[in-house]
Amino acid sequence: MKKNLQEVTDYKVMNIKEGLDSLGWTYETNEESESYDNISCPCGGELEFSGFIGTEDIECNKCGKHMVDLFSPIPVSCGLCTVLKPSDYELVNNRHWIAIDGNGGIMNKGEINK
Repeated sequence: MKKNLQEVTDYKVMNIKEGLDSLGWTYETNEESESYDNISCPCGGELEFSGFIGTEDIECNKCGKHMVDLFSPIPVSCGLCTVLKPSDYELVNNRHWIAIDGNGGIMNKGEINK
């Protein structure tokens, strides 16, 4: 039986739209490609997109708010990373992102994403 991804973190596990909204970032929805374009932070900082395989981290260089894909490599010690395997987890509504808002992060309040 697959585990719920929410069980691996105290942060609320969200899809990309929920994460963008929780940080107050603005964006345009591109329905053709099912993507989000022209993402911006209200503080006026520049967003930096990074990752090894596609975008795995989005961070504002001014206020420090950022989103992280839980399936990106996670540092566990100096020079060593681990990666969660998507096939081990039940993905509900494409939720695999967490958001860090500069105030301790967007935390899960005991609900399980269904």
